Amino acid sequence: MNVVSNKSELVFGFFLTADFSLPAYTSIAETFRIANDIAGCTLFRWYTIGRTTDVLRSASNLLVKPDMDINTTTSFHQVAIISSLNSHQYHDKATFQWLRRLNNEGCALGGITSGCWILAKANLLRGYRFTLHWQDSQAFKETYPELSVSDTLYEIDRNRFSCASGLAALDMVLQMIVTRYGYELAQKINDRLINERFRLGNEHQLLYRHIPNPTVKHAVELMDKNIEMPLSLENVANQCSVSTRQLLRLFKTHVGTSPQQQYLALRLDKAVSLLQQTNLTMTEIAIATGFANLSYFSVAFSKRALISPSQYRKTYQK
Repeated sequence: MNVVSNKSELVFGFFLTADFSLPAYTSIAETFRIANDIAGCTLFRWYTIGRTTDVLRSASNLLVKPDMDINTTTSFHQVAIISSLNSHQYHDKATFQWLRRLNNEGCALGGITSGCWILAKANLLRGYRFTLHWQDSQAFKETYPELSVSDTLYEIDRNRFSCASGLAALDMVLQMIVTRYGYELAQKINDRLINERFRLGNEHQLLYRHIPNPTVKHAVELMDKNIEMPLSLENVANQCSVSTRQLLRLFKTHVGTSPQQQYLALRLDKAVSLLQQTNLTMTEIAIATGFANLSYFSVAFSKRALISPSQYRKTYQK
């Protein structure tokens, strides 16, 4: 039985920056290759694009020479930006102009892992649902408070698509294939990959998705969504419909730590992200992560990282 509806091939571009995520690229490109193989015809053509055609090094040290640069006259149906952990520092007016031109020509644009930083810098995300990796989320929200970033695995909203990781890119592209060519082809690809299932976009990307106990899972989710103004232990327990004593016992059993320690770890994780990806002052970071004052923040951070927040930022930026 033919698993492909009668549609023309899709031309896809991968815009890569230095230190790009290789799993994000391969997750999508391999899915396209397998789709063509199963269909017995060319459903997808794809090309790599660089700011120039100079060789780029991936984050895992693989060298890639782009097929073309941003001056190409090739027409694309979709272009995905696959960038690096330092995407918040990316600034190239020519690239932003090129992306805006693609948008005006009707090309769908996507951000893979941290690629949405570049789309935001090009002013191409206003009014769209989108997501990015949870490590980038807090810094992104502080930088672009007017934009609404979700915490889902992937988002497909009209002519924008985005996902949180290289593995989530596989889920996203399979859903795109369902929409374009039907479920049967997507399932055959998934079977070829020996993948248990491809996940829905609205699934949560954070680690507490995998906590087996629903009460603990709900508690951690509440904590994660209340970083700047932390909830009291009693408040968390009340919202989970358990006593504080029961919540303490559940955390010890299922997480191996106390709720307070878990909450502090979440807040310090957010602080690390802000130190890496924003120019916020230490005081602003302390406030954004729920610490009463800079001194308390510095002590808590230093106890965990063994260096002060300011030293951490200097070390990271070297």
